[in-house]
Amino acid sequence: MENNETNKGLDTQTSAVNTQNTQNADYEAEIKKLKDALSKSNSENADWKRKYNSKLTEEEQGKALQEERDAYTKSLEEKVARIELGAELSKGIKDEKVLSGVIDDLIGDKKIDAIKKINKYIETRVADAIKEHDAELLRSNPVPPPTTATGGITKEQFDAMSFAERSELFVKDRETYNKLVNK
Repeated sequence: MENNETNKGLDTQTSAVNTQNTQNADYEAEIKKLKDALSKSNSENADWKRKYNSKLTEEEQGKALQEERDAYTKSLEEKVARIELGAELSKGIKDEKVLSGVIDDLIGDKKIDAIKKINKYIETRVADAIKEHDAELLRSNPVPPPTTATGGITKEQFDAMSFAERSELFVKDRETYNKLVNK
């Protein structure tokens, strides 16, 4: 009986592997089919473009060529602008996501959105710096003694005070003085 159960477990694993292999083969066949269709479409597009260009006059061909050059030049100018903006902004903005968003906004003529992102980044950095500074101060300063309900002075400390110290406490904090005297 155990052998049958073991064989069934192996059969299940084997069938799962076979199913996975079949699915992978199906996906690969589909990918190959799509790549072939894309290649065919691109070649047909190139043929139609050649046929269209052959029917154009020289002036129309020159104009189409100039439009292609202008579009290519514009894309190169945008790439250069992105690189220059990225280089300059990365000096102050260390977060890649914020940097990318600011560059996209500046390239897309959304200057207000870019400024808002920069301001939010600065506010976050300042808040983090303040928290870090406060944490450093807490680490470097000694912990103050615990206060009691009598304003930080225990009955033992009060009893050990001189007359002058008690008089000073009386003047500065009469409520604490009265609590300690009545204990």
